[in-house]
Amino acid sequence: MGLSAQFRVLLMVAAVLLAASFTVFARLRPRSALLLWLLVVAFIPIWVEVRLKIPVSAVSGVGVLLLASLLWRRPRPYGMADLLAAFLFVVASAPLLVGQLGLSSFVGVTTVWMVGFGLGRFAPQAMSPTWIYGAVAVVFAVVGALAVLEFVTGWHGLASWGPSNSVSATWRPIQERGGLARSEGAFGHSIALGSSLAMAVALAVASPFRPIVRIALIAVMLAGVATTLSRAAVVSAVLGLLLSIMFLRGDSVHRVRKGLSALLLVAAAVFAPYFLRVLAESGEAEGSAAYRGSLLTLLPAIRVFGRSSALQISPTGQTYFGSFRSIDSQLVLFGLTYGAMTLALVLTLLMLAVARVLRCRARPATIAVVAQLPCLLTVALITQYHIFFWFIAGLAVAAEISNRPVSTGDAHFSTNTVNSFERHLV
Repeated sequence: MGLSAQFRVLLMVAAVLLAASFTVFARLRPRSALLLWLLVVAFIPIWVEVRLKIPVSAVSGVGVLLLASLLWRRPRPYGMADLLAAFLFVVASAPLLVGQLGLSSFVGVTTVWMVGFGLGRFAPQAMSPTWIYGAVAVVFAVVGALAVLEFVTGWHGLASWGPSNSVSATWRPIQERGGLARSEGAFGHSIALGSSLAMAVALAVASPFRPIVRIALIAVMLAGVATTLSRAAVVSAVLGLLLSIMFLRGDSVHRVRKGLSALLLVAAAVFAPYFLRVLAESGEAEGSAAYRGSLLTLLPAIRVFGRSSALQISPTGQTYFGSFRSIDSQLVLFGLTYGAMTLALVLTLLMLAVARVLRCRARPATIAVVAQLPCLLTVALITQYHIFFWFIAGLAVAAEISNRPVSTGDAHFSTNTVNSFERHLV
């Protein structure tokens, strides 16, 4: 056996031992392990990956190990949303068996959809949902602060590191709008960063901190969303706050409601004129609207199961749907890639979530998902935003199926709760 072969064997053994050690650690310290996964989501670019038979990104790899440790725990009661989600995953992935689904799309279902959803669904078995909200709020407040720093200084450090490969070649370049470089953080795309921050904003409303701390965290995240110059992300962040103010129940939310209303008014007064001026100078609004409207012409080509008949692969390996190289609407992309049945199941789950919100029975994660509708209509699930969205969806299902009613006590956070949260962050 040559030296290089021996090195590969040793590297493989080390990787297996490291994976086993992390799984044991996650079993013993699930909060710390989930926090580590959130840090990977927030700060490790998608192009940092391990190449096995298929490339596995760091966020998916760590997620698989964490999910394996969580599956050992006694499951909570299951409900209709679990059944619909399981049926969704089966319907989306089964066309692979008859050649109606590409391998990369199947890998997306298994290593992104299922892993992200599973983490969100099972993590509340090992820790309080409010602790998870707090962890997301702290991590993404740092993300928001770094996004502001990136926008002000032009420093794109989180987007400039990692290996050079085909994935980094796609996502590493920095976007511009109106002559301004947009913040991307480690997310590889300004929309992915902004949309992820928008989901975190909705969870931060119910995080286990004093009202002034929550308002400060949300303010930093809103500033981070603004620096992405993404219309969909800004609308989703504002919508998430508005829905939380109007429909979320509990004493803790009541105490922060006036502060959040004031924050929205200040943000509108400070950021809205600048944001609208940049959009006007970029002159992209009409073109973007026309492009997204033209995507509707692809709907007749959607099959019941599997990928659309409009799919074409060029001699260079590029994928097209009709004349479109990219599909900037995740709902349309669900149908084109996985079929009408998959799209119908996704829409059913979204309608159930909307109904919960309007009946004032929704939890923060459900509001975060509903507030993503503007993004799902106008952008695709990409990079870490993809798996983070499914994580929030899993949290929403776990919270809605939980037998605990929405009550004053469920939203009350004492000093001991905050101290416990801080103690388990380390």
